Amino acid sequence: FSSTEQSPSVTAPTTAGVYTYSVLVSGTGGCTGTATTSVTVKALPTVTVSSASICAGTVGTLKVTETADSYVWSGDNNFSATTQEVSVTKAGTYTVTITTNGCTATATTTVEVKATADIKAISKEVCTGGTTTLTATGGVTYTWSAPDGFTATGANPTVSVQQVYTVIGTTEGGCIGTATATLTIKDNPTVKITGDTVTCSGGKVTLTANATGAFTWSGANNFSATTASVDVSAGTYQVTVTNAGCSAVGTIKVVSDNLSIQVGGATVCEGGSIALTGDATATTGIKSYAWSGPNGFTSTEKSPSVTKPTESGTYTLTVISNAGCTATATTTITVTPASVSTAAVAFCNGGKATLTATGGTGATYLWTGGLTTSSIEVTTAGTYDVTITDVTGCISKGKFTVTETAKPNVVISGATALCASTSTELTVNKDVTNGETYLWSGINGFTATTQKINVSTAGDYSVLVKTAGGCEATAKVTVTAGFTPTAVCGPVCEGQDLILNVTGGLTYSWSSPNGFTSSSQSPQLLNVKLSDAGIYSVTVTGNGCTATVVATLIVYPKPTGITATTQVSTCDQDTPKNDGKVVLAGTFTGLKYDIVEGSTYTGTKKYADATEIPTNGVVKSGIANPSTNAGTKYTVRVFNANDCYTDYTVTMQQVVCSCGEARCVPYGIIKTKSAKK
Repeated sequence: FSSTEQSPSVTAPTTAGVYTYSVLVSGTGGCTGTATTSVTVKALPTVTVSSASICAGTVGTLKVTETADSYVWSGDNNFSATTQEVSVTKAGTYTVTITTNGCTATATTTVEVKATADIKAISKEVCTGGTTTLTATGGVTYTWSAPDGFTATGANPTVSVQQVYTVIGTTEGGCIGTATATLTIKDNPTVKITGDTVTCSGGKVTLTANATGAFTWSGANNFSATTASVDVSAGTYQVTVTNAGCSAVGTIKVVSDNLSIQVGGATVCEGGSIALTGDATATTGIKSYAWSGPNGFTSTEKSPSVTKPTESGTYTLTVISNAGCTATATTTITVTPASVSTAAVAFCNGGKATLTATGGTGATYLWTGGLTTSSIEVTTAGTYDVTITDVTGCISKGKFTVTETAKPNVVISGATALCASTSTELTVNKDVTNGETYLWSGINGFTATTQKINVSTAGDYSVLVKTAGGCEATAKVTVTAGFTPTAVCGPVCEGQDLILNVTGGLTYSWSSPNGFTSSSQSPQLLNVKLSDAGIYSVTVTGNGCTATVVATLIVYPKPTGITATTQVSTCDQDTPKNDGKVVLAGTFTGLKYDIVEGSTYTGTKKYADATEIPTNGVVKSGIANPSTNAGTKYTVRVFNANDCYTDYTVTMQQVVCSCGEARCVPYGIIKTKSAKK
């Protein structure tokens, strides 16, 4: 900066601070002088103001961020204020000037006023039992509520309860509005279908839907109609009635009366009588029958009799059902003259033939020889005549020619025992090559129709042989089985008895190295000794088969080297202490015992549940002193691990206790005076 003026103007620096200025003054005489001064430049304040976007009818806020000494606001619509924060309700431009340390700064902002939310809701109607959706517009989000506690979100909630629904909507700009919609429940129409529900075959009935509204029918065979009354055949039908937007459905089933009729005639001999047969069925039942025929025949019976028709003819039956449906059918009665029939009958030698004449229920019969039953049995070949008279008086005749034929001779050949082989072949009548049939039966449901059979299972086999003339005879054969015997012996304890046994066969031969022999299936060894141990062999025969099996006999030794004694009760002066004992002596390793009172062992224990012998050998203690001189016997059974045992019987003798030898004991007597009265 420089200037030649006495009072120059200085442009303030752009940066705050203290600036020094110097001046040189020159006088007219050539003299000069100098002076200095300082200029302080203060920093300009900064101003930041917020903007506002508000919904119509609401209040917004504008605020200066910085703190200043003063604030001066101005704006559209003559707005003015002097505070740091101001409230605004109208759109426009707003200016604020702040002063700090005498310096000022200005900022401008705008206020946007958004339109009020225009939320609308549409009321709806729905039929009873139905649902619908409400619709809200004017916002981007919606919240619904109703008096019954219903809540929902979204523009289209589904509802079914009649009431007023309130929706609060929010616009994209955040403005909120409220609207209501009412759901009204309308009654559905009532549908009642009347009319006949039974139709005759191929016919129709009229159905009527008793209701107000529009009608839509559907049903069997693609039926459709839009009238209240319709004519229909059998089937199921449905009508939908729509009134004021609501609908109801009715269904009805029409059935066919299904009237069916059956009739039957027959052939009757001239002069006889016959019954017509009629029958009919219908869904609703039968109301009436009406027959008509030749020579003025009529009847209202279901199956009437025609007595002695003189000519063949057609008879007509008309049936009416309870629904009024009608059906007609015809049948024929044929009148024929008396007939003669013949038959040939054969019977097998030694048997008989049954001749049977058929004349129906109530007929009578007269045979050659005077018999009067419908069937007779004959044992002699020849010709037999029969005259038959039925209940109507018709006569017919029969002639039977009877012949006698021979029975077959049945012989079964082939092996009947199965030993080493697994099957055998049986043949019936091996010399016959044709003219016979065969039917075998046997064990386990066996059957065959051949002349020869192979069997592998023992049992009875029968064959029925039938000749071409129908005569038959049977024979039976028994096939016996081979066998695989099994021998059982032991093991056994020394001194016990043992029964040997072998299965299968009919006869037996036992032997062993020590000279034992027997022919029994189950021989018995008594008091078995250790020397009886060894191999036993038995040869079994039966049904023509022979087999030999062996078994090894093991003999276990019984316990030895044990002695049993008693220790009698001791005395306490003249009283027994009842402390008698039974004691075993010897080597007890691996041995157990059981003891019972008596001279023989009556217990049931085995080695597994017996008691180990204590090392002191006492197997029973605390025994009471016997009450008699005979004493009390005890039997101890000693077991080894093979369940072999030895019994030891001992007697606990009675002990008589006494006080010892009697001796005198001196004593004195002191006399005292008694008081006198």
